[in-house]
Amino acid sequence: MSMLQVGGMMKFVRGLIKWVLRSLLILFLLIIAVLIALQFPAVQTRLAGMVTSHLAERTGTEISIDRVGIRLPKAVSLKGVYVEDMQADTLLYAGEINIDVHLPGLLRQHVEVKQLILRDATVNMLRFDPDTLFNYEMVIRAIGSNSDAGSLPSAGKDQIHAAATNGSANTFNLSPGNGQGETETADGTGPQPWTFDVGGVHLDNIRFRYADWFSGVDLHFDLQTIHTSVETLDLLDDRYALGETLIAGGEVFYHATERGRPPVPRDEPPSPPEVGLALLEFKDAGFLYTDAGETVFAIEIDQLALVPGELDLEASRFAIKNISADIPVTQIADMVFQHA
Repeated sequence: MSMLQVGGMMKFVRGLIKWVLRSLLILFLLIIAVLIALQFPAVQTRLAGMVTSHLAERTGTEISIDRVGIRLPKAVSLKGVYVEDMQADTLLYAGEINIDVHLPGLLRQHVEVKQLILRDATVNMLRFDPDTLFNYEMVIRAIGSNSDAGSLPSAGKDQIHAAATNGSANTFNLSPGNGQGETETADGTGPQPWTFDVGGVHLDNIRFRYADWFSGVDLHFDLQTIHTSVETLDLLDDRYALGETLIAGGEVFYHATERGRPPVPRDEPPSPPEVGLALLEFKDAGFLYTDAGETVFAIEIDQLALVPGELDLEASRFAIKNISADIPVTQIADMVFQHA
């Protein structure tokens, strides 16, 4: 090889190295620019809007987030979260959600939440005749189904509903009864299960309704403040426990309705979860019970604190270690009792 050829080869190699280095530099600067852009709430909100628009198209319902704020590596803030059910009613609305979460842990399928704050929220979990699924189950199954609501004719919320009840080939399942909390694929394989670690939970101005036509239960919570901590959150073994829990201000309404026809029974009914609670305390709260026969039972609670003993849902065994109460007013039917 002549000196001229060697010099040309060296020139080519130097040029190639410079080109590779420049390309890497441009790629590095692009990554830095993307990371910087992702720090701006406007960009984060735009990306979240793209995701929620896609989910809305799949379900045929409205799903939206007004504002997203992510501060790496651990702060996530959402404002104006709205999810509509298949009947165009509110399934979930959250005015503000603040999560202190270790985001890098998500890469290891570990969710570590040091603090969760939820404000101005409305949740409606409803199941009415003729539906055999709750409204949230319909939405979840529609998201996981292969049907695309955007490609269906406008006639088709019934088609979306049918697709929702058929399930899907790919599901993200956290229940112990199916998948053991793993990310499943169509062939049944998947990575390791997700694990969760949750610390303090603070809820302010919460409205929750659970209504089930089949069991004859219509339960409303309208609560001002709930402060608690999560001691155990084990989805694999179906074990859950809360620490000291304070509920301050608000009302609980329970209306017993006539039971409807039972849903289709499962071949293997799941066992109830294992639950625990360190302390439950109520302050400035009220409870009202009514039924179709106009039975009324109501109490006003200035202060109620109880320390549970045994909480065995499967054996229906419950025990209380200690209880203290200040209940000034009790009403049974038309009789009102005032306690000193």
